Amino acid sequence: MNLDWNKTFQKILKSNKIALATHVHPDGDAYGSLLGMWHLLKNNGSNVTAFVDHTNHNGKYSFLPGYSELIEISQDNHEMYDLAVTLDCGDKGRVTGSEWLFSHSRQVINIDHHYSNPMFGHENIVDDRISSTCELLWKLSVDSKINISKEAATCLFTGIMTDTGNFLYENTSPETYRSTADLVEKGADSETVKFHLYHNKPLANIQFLGFLIQQMQVLLDGKVIILNISREILDNYGVSYEDLDEFVAFARDIKGVEVSALLKEMKDGNIKISLRSKSYFDVSELAQQFNGGGHQRAAGAVSPVDMEKTREQLKNLLEIYFQEKYYDNWNT
Repeated sequence: MNLDWNKTFQKILKSNKIALATHVHPDGDAYGSLLGMWHLLKNNGSNVTAFVDHTNHNGKYSFLPGYSELIEISQDNHEMYDLAVTLDCGDKGRVTGSEWLFSHSRQVINIDHHYSNPMFGHENIVDDRISSTCELLWKLSVDSKINISKEAATCLFTGIMTDTGNFLYENTSPETYRSTADLVEKGADSETVKFHLYHNKPLANIQFLGFLIQQMQVLLDGKVIILNISREILDNYGVSYEDLDEFVAFARDIKGVEVSALLKEMKDGNIKISLRSKSYFDVSELAQQFNGGGHQRAAGAVSPVDMEKTREQLKNLLEIYFQEKYYDNWNT
């Protein structure tokens, strides 16, 4: 581990008033690293507040210890923080309440594992070789010899599980297995995590999956699947935004499919693009065409045009990429 990173982590531990934030529309690694860091700092005696873009007390990750302590950023909050720590944010613009957060913090430390991260913090702890931000926090904590409570361990374990696809993705390393073993030894409630993530799916989600299967678009000789979700449809089924990752992953896992894309209409009319690939297609490069980013096998972006135009732009780009960059793969 980089010695400068250990110094930066020590600076966080020694700070008095700290704000924590992750990206908008948090996933498992976002919630896990946010709450894992919150527990680590609380146990260290720090004055720390963890912010999210919205609270959903019936959400998929509401079982995590400390979830009820998360708060939404309010423009009426005029407090100043000595330090803001952003977690799992691959881009400054995706940080929850970024404009407010950065203007109300004297310094920003960016902790992340996305290789497209532009290093937007005053100090940055970013390593794209590590499976998840939660694994990175585990490593920093072990190297700093600070106590990882069972609550922190449960949160960090969750983020590692989700960002490795339950250890199925290629970002899973021997160190990843060591980290989860250590977290279980430290008291991580692995059975509760596994139950809520994999054995407790709402009936509405299964019904919604049936709808998606019926309307999915199969393109480029079965190499690509595109799913479209309007606001109305999402509301009708009562599916939460946190659950959408499992649907785009389901489409990717179909035999012969290399890339899956889920286009979701947001409240502001923009279209959220979620991209997944199986073995060779770098979807982060595709996401950058929409000013997004992420990982080689999982990336995302936001399109300012409507669903139909976004879908056509995406289809055209996919066809170009497969014909020009991945032609040999397409024809194998």
